[in-house]
Amino acid sequence: MCFYRGTVYKCNHSEIGKKVSDCKDQRDFLAGTTKDKNACAERRIHSMNRVRVDANCRKCQRLDALKTRTRNTFLSLQENLEKRKAAAGKYDMETPKAGDTDEADE
Repeated sequence: MCFYRGTVYKCNHSEIGKKVSDCKDQRDFLAGTTKDKNACAERRIHSMNRVRVDANCRKCQRLDALKTRTRNTFLSLQENLEKRKAAAGKYDMETPKAGDTDEADE
């Protein structure tokens, strides 16, 4: 198991960084002293090489931005709909109906 650097974000997502040290199996593989045909594939992060970041990861930042844009667009559409409904109601009150003009003439 080779050791890597790691980052843990505020959103609890994590990512693996650069390799810090090779394990014995990897060193033997690179030296050609082992019969294994595969390199070490196990990754570990030592607690001394783990960094905690007080920010969201890039994926969560993009999702938060999308959520904010969607919310703002939705609120804008609601506001536009309310204005149109108010304008339509005002227009209906101002235009006389056909029955109203006949009663006023009598």
